Order: sequence, then C-alpha cells, then structure tokens
Amino acid sequence: MEVHGLVSGEATSDAPMKDVAWIVPPDNPESMSSYRYNAFIPAGKLGGQVLFFDQGDPDAFLDAHDLRALIICKPVVQTPELEQHHPLVDLAAASRRRGLAVCFHICDWHFDQPTYRKLTDLANLIVVQTEPIAAAVIEHFQRKPVIIEEPYEGPRGRARFKPRKTLKLVWYGHASNLDTLGVGLQQLHGLSHVFKLSIITNDMDSARVIFGSVPKPPYLVERAIIPFTLERQWRELEAADAVIIPGYYAKEKIVKGHNRLVQSIHSGRLAAVFPLPQYLELEDYCICGEDIAEGLTWALNNRMQVQKRVRAGQEYLDKRFSPAVVAGRWREELTALIEAVPNVL
Repeated sequence: MEVHGLVSGEATSDAPMKDVAWIVPPDNPESMSSYRYNAFIPAGKLGGQVLFFDQGDPDAFLDAHDLRALIICKPVVQTPELEQHHPLVDLAAASRRRGLAVCFHICDWHFDQPTYRKLTDLANLIVVQTEPIAAAVIEHFQRKPVIIEEPYEGPRGRARFKPRKTLKLVWYGHASNLDTLGVGLQQLHGLSHVFKLSIITNDMDSARVIFGSVPKPPYLVERAIIPFTLERQWRELEAADAVIIPGYYAKEKIVKGHNRLVQSIHSGRLAAVFPLPQYLELEDYCICGEDIAEGLTWALNNRMQVQKRVRAGQEYLDKRFSPAVVAGRWREELTALIEAVPNVL
C-alpha cells in the first residue's frame, strides 16, 4: 500500500474537500492524461487528496485516512487474477460497509471486465466524461452516470494559424491511440503542401513501426518521434501550425473524451479531427471531417477563418472545460453524494 498526499494546486474559494480522495494506481499516474484530468487537477482545485492504493488491507488503508468519499479512477487490469479479483473492489466494498460515499469514474471501453461490473454495482455514483460513454454505461450496466468533462491543462496559447512554406503538424497521444496514426499517414498522401510531422507519444518503438508500415507521404519532408513529457508536448504545440487527430469508427474510439481536441484549442492551434461524436460537439472550433488532408487543404485556403474558429473555441472552452469549471462540477456532484449517503460509523 502506498500513499500520495495532498496534490499541489490552489483550492477554489469554497471550503477544501480534505475528506475526499481520488484513488489512483501507484505506477506513475501523473504521466497518464486520464488520471491528471480526472484526479490530480480536480483534487488540486478542490483541496482534496490523491491517494495510491495497489494492494493491502483496505480497512487499514481507510483507518489511516479520515475520508467521507472516495473516487475510484480507472483500475489497471493487466492479469487474469486482477480481472477476477481486483484490490479496488475490496476497497470499495470496505468503504460501503463504513458508510463512505463511493464514486467510480469510467473513461474508456472496459465493459467486458468483471472488475468494472463489480465496481459499478458497489458505487453510489458513476462519473463519465461524454454523452457516448454515458449511453454505453446505461446499456451495459443499467446505471445512469453523471457527466463531468475533462479539463484542459497547461499554458493558454495565442490563437494562430500562419503557416509558412512548410506546414508544421503535430500528432500526440498515448500508445493506445497509435493505431489512428497509421490512418492519418495514409490520408496525408492527399496533402499537396510541404509539411513536417512531429509525433509525441509514450511508445516510440510502436510509432516507428507504424511509420514503417505506411508509405511515406510525398510532401512529408521531415518527421520526428519524440518521447512524451508534458513540457515537451506544450513546446511542440507552441511550435506547430496544426494538430492532426485522425480516427475511425469503433466502440473504443467513440467513448473517448474530448481532451486532445480541447487541449489543441486551448493551445491556440487548429485541430483537424475525425468526426467522432465527442469531436462533432466542437466542430465549430476545428476542422472536423473523415479526411485529414482534405481538412488541412481547406484550412490553408481559409487562414483567417481558421484563426477565428480557434479564438472562438478558446472562449467556449473557458465556459465548459476550464479546470475551475470542471472542479466546480466535481464539487457539486460530490457534495450532493455525501449528503445523500448516511455515514454509519
């Protein structure tokens, strides 16, 4: 059992939620966007805690922390043993026995895993980040979740789309999204403009394999595969003209969050995105279509319109995706949850 104390960050003007803890795995969770957006950022804003729980006695863990509510975030299920019996299920059950409020956050397609079924059954509240995954939770688990979006992070970039002779493109994402990079490389054969492409990911070897499996687009003059760090991601976004977020229709893709598109707009950059439902919500602020090259070609011919779209997008994000707004939604739902769950101990 490991513990991570109060996260850094200023609490909102309301009382700190010191008796609320987001539970994450101990293996470098800050490197995973899902834990940053759905645990570290809201906890930091609300004055809550982010705690590690990997194994051990759940009652001893709860005895060590004076909690009123727990948010269990994205269990890591990597072995058949964990599929059948996950420590977080024991923690949720022990919390319920004590009358603690238990929230379960679901952000990816794991509806075939017994752990997710068990945690859904134990939770007082289910939280998701989009309408499509909310619909999937209702279909598979017969529970109606609440929707709390994922916030943007990092520096606000100035809205800009002024490419010069060479268009600078960026693709960034976790290794689980690298399959879409191959789709994007194939589509970029249709782009008749000289371009560079930077790839930022946690799995450089897989990125190289994908590059080797797709013929080189004729106008690609330079590529770079860059290991992920937040600071490097922000630097590459600042240097880029546009972000590409290619995709395809699959249940696993449809339930993902808005975060890569939201982060691109927050950074002041055009995003050319595949029209998954979560991206269609924001189509007025990006280039949203099935062919990435076609979208970029339109953008190159309509540069002033692109800047206006991104600038309007930043104004919209501040009303829905800012850390303060998202933390406010967490406070609202958790306060109502705690009031509704009697503490028996």
